[in-house]
Amino acid sequence: MDDKSEHTTESARDKNIEEYNQTADAYDTWCQKNILMQKYCYYSTFKEMEAEGIEGKTFLEVGCGPCPIGQKLAKLGAKKIYGLDISSEMIEAAQKHLKAMDIADKFELICSDIFDDSFKLPEKVDCVVLSYTITTFINSYEMLVKILE
Repeated sequence: MDDKSEHTTESARDKNIEEYNQTADAYDTWCQKNILMQKYCYYSTFKEMEAEGIEGKTFLEVGCGPCPIGQKLAKLGAKKIYGLDISSEMIEAAQKHLKAMDIADKFELICSDIFDDSFKLPEKVDCVVLSYTITTFINSYEMLVKILE
């Protein structure tokens, strides 16, 4: 039996949460120490956002983990960054690191599944960033449209 048929949508989500929770601290450490992550990842993403303007805008980083994109947005003058992740451990790791960087006041971190029908942000944002999430978890056009509504 292939692996896809073994999991329901709910069980696959639960498995993802469990795995992310187990790797949160290691992933945060890797993001902070990895030169590629710090200097070169998300290059094209930032070029496009810079062309539209970052200063004073509000962003949503979906699948934020330790907020590597949000950290850079905060340094570039973003007004507010919502960090969203399904892993409570990823959110905790992000909170610790953002406090240590003295930029936690620019963030509102939310532990939720963006596909949960009850999920709502308290305000509209200027830009949604889906870097890792879009290549990993979005498997249909309908899912993408739901996120961007």
